[in-house]
Amino acid sequence: MEDKTLSSAESLQLIDSMINRARNRFSENGHLYLVWGWTVFVIALSQFFVISFKLHQQPQLLWMLTFAPWLYMMVYLNRQKKAETVRTYTEEITSYVWLVFVVMMFLNGFIVGKSGFIQLIMPLALVLYGMPTAISGIVLRFRPLVLGGTACGLLGVASLYVSYAQQHLLLAAAVLVAWIVPGYLLRQRYNASNKK
Repeated sequence: MEDKTLSSAESLQLIDSMINRARNRFSENGHLYLVWGWTVFVIALSQFFVISFKLHQQPQLLWMLTFAPWLYMMVYLNRQKKAETVRTYTEEITSYVWLVFVVMMFLNGFIVGKSGFIQLIMPLALVLYGMPTAISGIVLRFRPLVLGGTACGLLGVASLYVSYAQQHLLLAAAVLVAWIVPGYLLRQRYNASNKK
């Protein structure tokens, strides 16, 4: 076997190309941000109307509609994982951040459900929602996600001062600024970088 060592310039070029390739691949053209952003946006607005006009006794059942996007996401991520040749540290960190977020959201729902203070579920969810969004923005060096995550925290605090029905309007606003707009911007950046 031939032992080929890289010069320092070749090593730096290889590292640089791997970082650029990983950054483009990780942004995954904003696809999952858009899938989840639009899903939560539609459900939040629907819940606002269902609660406001007393259209159903259990409006929280609307959240069961997230099962289809969740299933789609699992298939999508599985295909992405099979296609990838290198898993970067950035991807690893971000995937764990979102995993912790999902666990915290379930715990949040359980604790609020047991306490009986349903009014607190949205403020806590919005604050939690901002954390992985902002961290993802920091890791990706993508300012719209950082700003979106910050907006989630602020909207979480604001939701303490409105009715339970109106909290769903703030959730819709949060996903608009935290996932939908950044998702389209990520797609635009991804498309621009792949045209080169």
